[in-house]
Amino acid sequence: MRSKSPANRLDGMLSLFMDLVNDKMRAVAWILWALGGLSHVSLRAAQEQYTVLPGDTFARIARSQGMTLTALLEANPDHSEALQPGDRIQVPELVAFPDLSASTAWEPMDSLLNHEIQSGDTWYALSKRYNVSLDALQEANPSRETSLQLGTFIRIPGIRAVNQSSEWERQRSELLGKARLKVDGLKKGERADSIRASSTSLDRLSGKSSEAKLEPAVIDTDTLHVLAMLPFLLPVDTVLGGDFDPKTKRLRQVALEFTHGFEWGSQLLQEAGFHVQLRLVDTEADTLGAVGWGMHDLDWADVVMGPLRRSVIDTVAELLASTGKPQWILNESLHHWKRHTHTLLVGAHREAGMRDLGRLAALNHPLDSVIVLETKGKDAALERAFLEGFREERGGSDGLILWPATFRFAEGLTTLMDTSKLNVVAIPAGASARSMMAYVQTELQLADSFPVKLYANPQSLSYEFMEWDFVDRVNWTLPSDNWMQRDDSLFQNRLSWFLEEFETEPSDYALKGCDALIETARWMMHAAADDPSSIRTRFEWQMDAELGKLRNVAWKIIEFSKGDWKDVDLPPPNASEIR
Repeated sequence: MRSKSPANRLDGMLSLFMDLVNDKMRAVAWILWALGGLSHVSLRAAQEQYTVLPGDTFARIARSQGMTLTALLEANPDHSEALQPGDRIQVPELVAFPDLSASTAWEPMDSLLNHEIQSGDTWYALSKRYNVSLDALQEANPSRETSLQLGTFIRIPGIRAVNQSSEWERQRSELLGKARLKVDGLKKGERADSIRASSTSLDRLSGKSSEAKLEPAVIDTDTLHVLAMLPFLLPVDTVLGGDFDPKTKRLRQVALEFTHGFEWGSQLLQEAGFHVQLRLVDTEADTLGAVGWGMHDLDWADVVMGPLRRSVIDTVAELLASTGKPQWILNESLHHWKRHTHTLLVGAHREAGMRDLGRLAALNHPLDSVIVLETKGKDAALERAFLEGFREERGGSDGLILWPATFRFAEGLTTLMDTSKLNVVAIPAGASARSMMAYVQTELQLADSFPVKLYANPQSLSYEFMEWDFVDRVNWTLPSDNWMQRDDSLFQNRLSWFLEEFETEPSDYALKGCDALIETARWMMHAAADDPSSIRTRFEWQMDAELGKLRNVAWKIIEFSKGDWKDVDLPPPNASEIR
C-alpha cells in the first residue's frame, strides 16, 4: 500500500485549498504560505493533457514532470493506477511560491564579525553588547540551538570589524596558540599535524582559500545534511525455494555496508564537533510504482551519496546540476563521473598512480633499461601514463624497452634479460592483464637466476595467485591508495565504535562511504572542534585538464622487501594538472 508522506499530504491539501480561492486571493495565499516557511511548494493551476506511452506509469510521469505522485493522482481521480498506452491524463501546471527569504538583508560572509561563544554568553547579552535586536541576531543564526555552546561561532549582522584583516589575524593567532598548548603532549609529527589542521579549519571559517589547495565544493552551513540514496526494494523475482538471486542479495548487502559506513562517518564527525544529519532513502519504487524520494530530499541535502545503481545516477545528477551540490559516485563508474560536472569519485585516479610509478622507475634506474610490457588493450591509458611519467623524469625515452604483450602472455620476455645485471620489468596494465601477470610470475620463477625488479599495477595486489617468496625476490613495487595504519592507536579507537555497533570489521564499501562523508565535512566553511581525518583514503584534488573536473590523485608507492611492505619516498611532480 502506498503511504503518503507529510510533504505529499501537504501538497494535496494545498491543491484543494487553492481550488477554493479566486485569482485575487491567490497572491495573498502565496505570501501566507511562504511566511509559514514553505518556499518550495507547488500548487495546481491550469492543466494540460498528456498521452500515455508504452511503459509509462503515474510515478514515471510524475518524475518526468517534476511533481509528486500524489499531485498527479489527485489531478486524475477517475483513472486507475494501471495506465494503458493511448490514455489521456491531466498534468497540473506547476506554479512555484515566491521564496521570501531572498528579501532578507544578508551580508556576505567576509563582512560579518564571527563571535566565539564564551562562558556566560546569552542571546540577550550579545544583542546588547553589539547593539543589534535579539530577533535580528537569532535570524542571522537560524541553525543555532537556543542554548549556545562554548567554542562555537555565531554571526553578528551589520557589524564590520574596524580592520577586518587584522581582527581575523588576531583571532587566528589566539586560537592557534590554544591549539599549540593543547598538543604539547603529542609527538613531534602529531603536533605539527594538529596545528596544521587547526589552521585549515580557521581559514575555512574566515572564508579564505588557498590557491594551492583545490576543493570540489564550499558548503556554507552549520549542519551537514547528507542524503544517502541506496537500493533495497529491488524489483526481482525469487528463485526456487523463495530466496533472491545472488546478484540481488549481493547488491542489497553492498547497500547495507555503505549504510554502515555513512553511520560510522557521522559518528566520527559528531565526536569531532560537527553537526551531521543523515537521511537514507530507497532509490527503488514500491510494488505500486511509488518512489520514496523527491526534489524535497535533494533540496534538503548538502551532499548526495549515490545512488548505487547506474540507472538512477544520471537522473539524480541531472536534478542536482543546477544546484552545484556535490554527488559521490559510489560504484566508481568513470562513465557517469565524466558525464556530470559535480560528481566525485572516492578512489584515486589510476592514471595519476601509474604516472607516479613511471617517475619512480626513472628515478631508481638512471643507468638501467626498463622493460615495459605493452598490451595496448583495455588498459592502454595506464600504460601511456606510466611511459609519460618515465619520460618526464628521464627527459626522453632513453633506457625504455617496449615489449609487445597480450592480456595473457609476454612471450620472449626472458630473452631480453641478463644474469649479470638488474632486469627492471614494468606491467602497467591492470585487471585486463591478470592472466599475463600470472604468466610473468611463472616465467620469472623458472628463471630465478635473473636479478629482477618488478613494477606493477595496484590491482595486482588483489591477485590471489601471487606468491610471497616471488614478490619478495623481485621487490614488488606498486602505487597504493590505502593509507590505513592498523597498528595506530588512534585508528584502533576510531574502529572500536564500528566493531561494537556492527560486530564485524568494516568492508571496503563501508570504508569508502565513511571516507567520502568525512572528506565532505572538510568543505564546510564553519569551524568544528577538530579537523576530521579519513580512515583509509587520503584526498588530494587536482584538475583534470581535459574534462575540467577535479580528481583525487593521492597515491603513495609501496615496495615489498624482506617480508614486509614499506613506503617509498617519491618527490612531488612539477605538473599541477592531471593529463
